[in-house]
Amino acid sequence: MKLELDLVDSKVCETVLRALRPDNVDVPPSILLGDECMDGKLILSLKCICSSPRDVLSLRNTVDDYLAHLQVSLQTLNRIES
Repeated sequence: MKLELDLVDSKVCETVLRALRPDNVDVPPSILLGDECMDGKLILSLKCICSSPRDVLSLRNTVDDYLAHLQVSLQTLNRIES
């Protein structure tokens, strides 16, 4: 799974990425997660080695957590800029 988010610029992208990285330490072993900034885009790559229904739920929960933290990061930046 690949998710690309077009952010304002590279500086915003790097700031958001640094805010999200500490949350990526307890990723389940069945999930491979990669994230990077490229030309102001935040790129999230997820790969699940799903051998059970539990692995699929772990993937869903990981994506949900990542998106929730992303939303908080972007809202915080918007308030700081206002």
